[in-house]
Amino acid sequence: EHALRTTAVPPEAIDMGFDWRDPDSGIEHTRPQQPALRIYKLHGSSDLLRCRCCGYVYFNSNGSIAHQVMRKDLDHGNTCHCRDDLRLELQIVSPSLVRDIRDANLLSIWRSALEWMRNAEEWVIAGYSLPPEDLAIRSLLLHAHATAPKGNKPRISVVQVDDKARPNYRVLFPDCTYRTDGLEGFLSDKGES
Repeated sequence: EHALRTTAVPPEAIDMGFDWRDPDSGIEHTRPQQPALRIYKLHGSSDLLRCRCCGYVYFNSNGSIAHQVMRKDLDHGNTCHCRDDLRLELQIVSPSLVRDIRDANLLSIWRSALEWMRNAEEWVIAGYSLPPEDLAIRSLLLHAHATAPKGNKPRISVVQVDDKARPNYRVLFPDCTYRTDGLEGFLSDKGES
């Protein structure tokens, strides 16, 4: 899991697929209509905390906040705006065999991801191995690819640090570009840092 570390894109210009709160200020960030960047995390997370009472998610654009749930004392860093006596919990998006698909934030992410993937010119899938047991994500990827506007199938770039997941992607997308130089190598080629 790589946290977003950028000064070029302010957190309020990021569309996460749902509304979220800043863990330091508690400021609510609604989904921007014209985001500078879209990040739809379909799997895993260490930079999201969730309140089990109101369902609000806290996002840290500077790195992991998972350690907050382990701290003994309750304070503004590990409690929600709605209750200062209830510890936030990790917002982990688990494999599809145990995923709770009733979570409103997750449903919003998936709906947003499907729409944008259907219409995108390019997909960049970074750091996800696409395991065979994750049927929900496989289904989402295949559905988005199959329902893309006629003649506009997206270019697919898979970014990994090794070849282990190559067969998983080649089965679904034989023409995808599969890279093993990691996200740093991919961004370097794109001229970003």
